[in-house]
Amino acid sequence: MNIKKSISKAIKLGIIPLLIVSSIYSNRVLADVEEQKAFKSACSACHNGGIRGFISGAPKIGSDKAWKGRMTKGFEQAIDDVLNGSENHISMKKEKGLDETSVRAGLNYIVEKTKTLQAIK
Repeated sequence: MNIKKSISKAIKLGIIPLLIVSSIYSNRVLADVEEQKAFKSACSACHNGGIRGFISGAPKIGSDKAWKGRMTKGFEQAIDDVLNGSENHISMKKEKGLDETSVRAGLNYIVEKTKTLQAIK
């Protein structure tokens, strides 16, 4: 069987669309895992609601009430604030040696888990 016939048969059987959807879903799952790792290693000490978060005033992940009014300047500004520091956040680049990719992954995870923040992306 030649390649054109094989592809045509796979499309008719719905295999190609299934593979595409499966691939997209797999990539999203892998991204979620990486974002969760970044959150746990860099953000969770303050944003998990423990004593450090209480002392620093860091909002807890998933708490819509705590995040209300935060990140009002948008996602990209939040990345810059976390990476380089601001009046509300230490510089994760300076304090923890993180790069933009790690900060972006951790912040993506926070946004995904906090409904009120999902509109900023």
